Amino acid sequence: MASPPEEARGEGMSYRLKARHRVQVPCKRRDRDTDAEAVALFMACHNARDRFIVLLLARAGLRRGTAAGLRREDMHFMPDSTALGCRVSSSHLHVLRRENANGAWAKRQQSAAPGKAKPVDFLVVQGAWARRLPAKFDRVVLAFA
Repeated sequence: MASPPEEARGEGMSYRLKARHRVQVPCKRRDRDTDAEAVALFMACHNARDRFIVLLLARAGLRRGTAAGLRREDMHFMPDSTALGCRVSSSHLHVLRRENANGAWAKRQQSAAPGKAKPVDFLVVQGAWARRLPAKFDRVVLAFA
């Protein structure tokens, strides 16, 4: 029986290794509103709900679909939320990906942990408080820090 040629036996061949990583594509910088634009949008709002939504988008960095899908149980605006059974102690909100009746959908990176807690600052907490005021206090104006 004749032996196969050298090329078939793999003798004298050079091996090429293929890289297992991908070239990182630089992320585009997002076009962010300036503080002056955010304040102008905030001042154009006619009710506390709209002002609170603008605060969430501008200060917490939420996407509009994420903000539309928030529920009250996702917002832990107490100084210490451990009494509620939450592991995060400071003021924060939880971003959960779930089906909502309004069709809102929270985009998350696949590497993000489920129920990721996003910290919120003092202005967002005050905006949530102003949202719960009676209608006669609806014209409360909150200033950006």
